Amino acid sequence: MPNRQPSRLNSLFGIRAKKERRPAGVSRRRKKQLGFETLEARQVMSASAIVAPPTLSGLSTGWSTYSNATAQGQLEILARELYWQALISAANQQVEDAPTAFVPPNDPLFNDQWHLLNSGQVVGTPDLQELYAVAGEDINLAGAWALGYTGAGVTVAVLDSGVQLNHPDLVGNIRLDLSLDALNPTGNGNPVFNSDGAAHGTAVAGIIAAMANNGIGGAGIAPGASIVPIRLIDFGQTDQAFVDAYRHALQEIDITNNSYGPGGFDRALAPTSPNQLLAIRDSVIFGRGGLGVIHVFASGNNGAATYANGFSDLGGLDSSGYNGRLNSRYTIGVTGVDHDGFYSNFDGTTTGYPEISAAILIAAPTGSNAGIEIGEDNGFGSGIVTTDLTGEFGYNIAPDPITGQEFDRDYLADTNYTSRFNGTSAAAPMVSGVIALMLEANPNLSWRDVQEILVRSARTNQPLAVPQNGFEQGHVIDGTQNLWITNQVPVFHDPDPYQPNIPVPAGLRLFAPTLDPNITTVGDDPTMHYQATPSAMTNGAGYTVSMGKGTNGEQIGYGHGVVDAEMAVLLAQQWHTKNQALPNERTFTTFVTSSGLEFPIPLIANRGHIPAAQVGNIDTGAIMVPGGLGGFDDFIDFWNEYTTAAPFSAPSGPENDRGTPIFFSVPDNNAMSIESVEVKISMSGGTGAALDNLRILLVSPEGTHSDLNHYFIDPPDTFQLQSNSPAQFIDQGINSTDNGGDFVWTFTSKRTWGERSDNAIVYDPSTGEPIVNTTGISPLTGEFPVGFTPATLGAALEQGWQLHFENYGGTAFDVNAIEVVWHGSPVAAASQRVQGFIGVDDDRDGLFNYSRVIQQTVNLDNDPTTLRLGELQAIVDPNLESFAGNITVTATRVSDGVVVDQFVTGHDGNFYFDLVPDEYIISIVDPEGR
Repeated sequence: MPNRQPSRLNSLFGIRAKKERRPAGVSRRRKKQLGFETLEARQVMSASAIVAPPTLSGLSTGWSTYSNATAQGQLEILARELYWQALISAANQQVEDAPTAFVPPNDPLFNDQWHLLNSGQVVGTPDLQELYAVAGEDINLAGAWALGYTGAGVTVAVLDSGVQLNHPDLVGNIRLDLSLDALNPTGNGNPVFNSDGAAHGTAVAGIIAAMANNGIGGAGIAPGASIVPIRLIDFGQTDQAFVDAYRHALQEIDITNNSYGPGGFDRALAPTSPNQLLAIRDSVIFGRGGLGVIHVFASGNNGAATYANGFSDLGGLDSSGYNGRLNSRYTIGVTGVDHDGFYSNFDGTTTGYPEISAAILIAAPTGSNAGIEIGEDNGFGSGIVTTDLTGEFGYNIAPDPITGQEFDRDYLADTNYTSRFNGTSAAAPMVSGVIALMLEANPNLSWRDVQEILVRSARTNQPLAVPQNGFEQGHVIDGTQNLWITNQVPVFHDPDPYQPNIPVPAGLRLFAPTLDPNITTVGDDPTMHYQATPSAMTNGAGYTVSMGKGTNGEQIGYGHGVVDAEMAVLLAQQWHTKNQALPNERTFTTFVTSSGLEFPIPLIANRGHIPAAQVGNIDTGAIMVPGGLGGFDDFIDFWNEYTTAAPFSAPSGPENDRGTPIFFSVPDNNAMSIESVEVKISMSGGTGAALDNLRILLVSPEGTHSDLNHYFIDPPDTFQLQSNSPAQFIDQGINSTDNGGDFVWTFTSKRTWGERSDNAIVYDPSTGEPIVNTTGISPLTGEFPVGFTPATLGAALEQGWQLHFENYGGTAFDVNAIEVVWHGSPVAAASQRVQGFIGVDDDRDGLFNYSRVIQQTVNLDNDPTTLRLGELQAIVDPNLESFAGNITVTATRVSDGVVVDQFVTGHDGNFYFDLVPDEYIISIVDPEGR
């Protein structure tokens, strides 16, 4: 067995071995083992080196090895951990001038605008019980304003129902010279006042850029920005109208806000025409002087459930993954989060309507379910205060002068404003307003820079919360789980290869298979096995990203977190001075992989077929087994065989014909830091059933899951699932479009942002060591270099990208073609990833848990040497402390003292560099002097 200690040392002191995934950081457990003491009084969890910096021979060869089994080895390892995790010394601390103090504007409704400054104020209506916000659940605007930014010089187009041109709180910011009516050549961007939804665009515009300090109404996020009204969302829409709107004034407009959806049926595909997609692309490639127009889109409002007859329906369990515009990498998808920052509300209600998918980048505040009914009452929930059509034409209608009846349940006295604006239509303009502040701070940001800054600066909302409704708040049940877990539901695991001399019960082999890629078998009974994958709380680059299930099967989540205006502006200020600007985009594609001979699924002849789910006999525990890619329709015989008197004793016993994932790798010479991944699929079968019961899952080399569609488990009469993950939801589905035509769709994921595209070393999370090849063949295939590689005895296994199809329904499908496309920033083929985290020791106890989880092991088979599915568990650390944002991390080459790269951290506190092999010093500067 080769000495594998050097790879572990790489992880410990912050230099990553080739394609290593484990981040640097001193774990809480290791600090206790090594007797860690606080080295200085600062809150930042780091210190100056207590010994001379270690002398390193390079990133790839020449390591000195130490064993943590000896006291000397522990001290050597700790010294290196402290050195390479060093944040700042007194000598290099630089504290910038403090910003001016924040002074609230004199607008009378500002104190009601909880999305701008949430102090825990009342956010509901006065006719119901008082509903309080949670202080701090806002966009953190005060800090950005205190830095002096108002969006001045930035132009935002509002593509909507029109904007009231003479509204007293908007008129000073409207660009009449650029206004457009895309539906009427004689129009000027003003709404048609008697149309349904005419007030929508005016409300959106007020969130972005209502004037501030004018003594009326409220304030916009960017009160110095200019608004371009574009009337587009009304009767008479055509494809050309959308094209004209997207192509309008490309050199004058910086941002477009798009608070509308595609319409149509719930949970049905809503494609965007090629002409519209080309118009969006051209505006990004050629607009704003080549920096690109920034397009912000609302994710949609139909994510909540449909209930029984007599109860108000709040949605159709829809997903923004079925919206063509949101699956474009050229757009920024925005979902919503309400006044308390989470799905579960104090009064027992839930906010599950904002749609989410792997393509959604970020979240922003919006109201909770204003239309919900509780008992005989309605109108519960929060709303957003913004501009309304003046007089009696908008959302807010004056009460009856005689009876006092409130027709619209909006008790705001000034009918030029509404207090009940809602939906992701309100969330999207929050992000548009913040981007306006960013572009004022740095007009040279490209469209990709903007997305990168939004990811880095996003705030993790309610990191410890678990979705519950009012019933679950009074019970301890296993119904949901933390939304920030990046691998919510494990992939389905094939059973143990049967070995008669090992007395393991059949149920354990089927429901808790052995976890070791080296036992993957080939031939008559191919079975697929993986490394253990306990819950992870970040993607492989250290970014948090959220998506899971609500109590009623809603697909809920917040993308990379809630937009933070101050952090976004701070990053924008430094973006070019600290060399953060992204290089030209790199793209790599698999091109079209057909279901013929090109499908790389060796040993399985039925290459493109996905059989329906099947249920084992009662002796198997009625295990439900999903069909996979390349499977046969009678595959369940293999599972039933485990419960026979003499399993697999017949010469021609059943084979494992369930199917496999399909594997992809990005070659080293096309390596990149990932921004988005597109998966285009052509399938034959029932479109509705595919969306409802077929899981389509992309797994990155770092193990980050991207569930591309919103699927359910179609329940047989009797069954058990292999995984007990509460993120699975049992339902037949509600899709109204079930046909036998082809399913052709492009899904996009932005969940793997910042990860490297090339293969990654496979680690055993129970030991932290690489899993080495013990067979001399390539696991999973035996003959082809896909899946786990290389086929070299003693080499560390690596893995690429996996695309899983798990059919939990009764309809079989055929995959006709697949294309996977990666987009991101190029990195050198010979480079290696160096990464870590920076944390703040909030409670000043000298301890910090960089992984965000506490790992524990249970023993299911009384064999501590064998790791099985479900035995290695990771639970969210309830004592999470803060990670440090706005820290400049610098990589300096030792040989000549040249600074080769810098990274300015955001709220996740993560940093990463892709460096060619050499000696480097990693140091940090904290401008806030923490």
